[in-house]
Amino acid sequence: GIFHTDLNGFNFDTHTFRDDMPVQSQVFPMPTLASIEDDNMRMTVLSEHAQGTASLLDGEIMVWLDRRLNQDDDRGLGQGVTDNVPIRTRLRVIVESEGYQTEGMEFEITPLCRRMWDELNQPLLAFGKHVYKDAATARNEMKDFSMVGSSGLAVTSNHDRLMKGHKMLFDDTTPIIPIVIMTFQRIDYLKKLIQSIRDSDADISRVPIIISQDGDIPEMTAYIDSLHGEFNVKRIVHPYSCYEHPDDFPRDKSGRLNKGFAGDSYGNPRDGKVTCCKHHFTWMLKTVFQDLEFDIDVESFLFLEEDYVLAPNFYETLVHGLELMKDHKLPDNEIFFGLALDPTNGGTENEPNLKEDSFYASAFISNPVVIERTMFANFLKNSRIFCTYDDYNWDWSIVHMQELKKLPRVILSPSKIQAKHIGVEGGMHKMSPHKMKEVKSTDFPADFHPTIALETHELEPPRLQKNFGGWSHPKDHEHCMKTLGIL
Repeated sequence: GIFHTDLNGFNFDTHTFRDDMPVQSQVFPMPTLASIEDDNMRMTVLSEHAQGTASLLDGEIMVWLDRRLNQDDDRGLGQGVTDNVPIRTRLRVIVESEGYQTEGMEFEITPLCRRMWDELNQPLLAFGKHVYKDAATARNEMKDFSMVGSSGLAVTSNHDRLMKGHKMLFDDTTPIIPIVIMTFQRIDYLKKLIQSIRDSDADISRVPIIISQDGDIPEMTAYIDSLHGEFNVKRIVHPYSCYEHPDDFPRDKSGRLNKGFAGDSYGNPRDGKVTCCKHHFTWMLKTVFQDLEFDIDVESFLFLEEDYVLAPNFYETLVHGLELMKDHKLPDNEIFFGLALDPTNGGTENEPNLKEDSFYASAFISNPVVIERTMFANFLKNSRIFCTYDDYNWDWSIVHMQELKKLPRVILSPSKIQAKHIGVEGGMHKMSPHKMKEVKSTDFPADFHPTIALETHELEPPRLQKNFGGWSHPKDHEHCMKTLGIL
């Protein structure tokens, strides 16, 4: 058959299939376009960058997105092609039944095809600057941000520039922040959390979701596996879970580890089930930062437990918050420990009475929290304190490290809640689905778009909190340090 390709986006070539030539001689460059047609229909494939193309059968266009070679092809490179990396490719297929002629004229694209080609290959470009102002001023000064395209000039706000529908517009500069979820057996809680991510502004095809299981629980595993294809999901399993080790360490139902053990700070014997969460968190933190590999550079991770749900625009909040953490200077050269999403600390406090759409500095108490690689390195350096502190709560163990000034104590928080706690009964291992708090997307702020305006408040000086105990056994200390590679 006959098919057409463009040469440079302006001129076109016509090709005729020859069955006396090898396949490789029938493949042609396709800078932006390939098209086939007959008397009744034309099909055109548009691309945003160059590909290879062929039409080896009537009614068919083949597009080569990439190629790999284990040996040199004698075309000047001098080596094989094996260093391919994933890239984004956008194609458009246009099928037309009118507006073109097949005989007596050189190939030309139709007005409809031209418009589609313009939108694909000459996209709108955003130019602007970040302005640290309150929400009202930012909305009134929309001229700070403008978008210029081939069809003219349009003006949009910072939020409109970042959003398309209710999803963020991702480009090469948008930070990818994987979501790390620590789970136990509460599958109903996890489903609520996943649905909140599905309904949010995060691009679920690009943002990795890492689900860390405390044991290979069949029902939970089956649900996580069902998410593949819709989400960019990865499942990891804690190898020393209480679920898979009920009779030996760490669960130790028989209590063998209590023989000769004097008890914790309060004289209580070791209760294996309360140690499970801290052991799981320790392994998960180390695995995420040191063992997992990603196709892109990832510097920050959002950590949360399964009994939270996220706000519809939580990802926009993360992006703005990380930018502010990087640019804003705290007094006395202090740095941020991380970025929080729940200023109420699990519903135990009220939201701060601050300006709308702003961030503020506060003290870290609990999850969800974004932690950067540099902060994990600081944690690892002083992790012996974490592993030997007599508190079965991983978050309060981190607070203790902050009180000792081994980690920064300041957390950056949005002024409006972006993650809500839905668990009623405390602890990772309490399962009461019928008591789960019902949280809807309408329960979050309807129009919260932080403008990177920071409210600075005096923080109370660090004071040593009373520990909760449950983590005094030498076996727990030793296992924690071995997990982190410091013993």
